[in-house]
Amino acid sequence: MKQRVGIARALASMPDVLLMDEPFSSLDELTAHNLRGDVLKMVKSRSTSVNSIIMVTHNVEEAVELSDRIIVLSDKPSTVLSIKRVGLRRPRDKRTEAFQDLTEEIFNQLQSTAVNPAAAVRKRYHSQPAASFARR
Repeated sequence: MKQRVGIARALASMPDVLLMDEPFSSLDELTAHNLRGDVLKMVKSRSTSVNSIIMVTHNVEEAVELSDRIIVLSDKPSTVLSIKRVGLRRPRDKRTEAFQDLTEEIFNQLQSTAVNPAAAVRKRYHSQPAASFARR
C-alpha cells in the first residue's frame, strides 16, 4: 500500500518523467507483480502526464519485463557497460525463450564484471603486513 501511495504522490505533481528507485524491492512477489502491472497500465493508457519512467533495479527479470531500454552499469565506480534495447512485445511472458535469453545475457554480463568481495578482501589484506591486519 505504501508503494502505491508513493507512486500516487509522485504523479500528483504531473511530472513528465517518473524516477523510481527500487520501487518493488520491499514487496512480496504477488504485490510486486500486481503493482508492476498497474504501472504498465498507467503508462500504456496515457492517463497521466508521464512520458518516461527511469527505474533503478537490481532485479534483471523486472528490468526485462518493464523496460524498453536497459542500461547495464558496472560495480563502483559505476560506468555504463552496455545499453540493451528490449524488443519483446507486450505483455511480456517470462516463460518465452526470448525473455529468458535476454535475462540470462544481462545477468551473465553483470556476473562477469562483478567484484568478488572475498577476492578483494584477500588482495587488500594479504598485501599488508599481518600486524596491520591484526590492529584493525
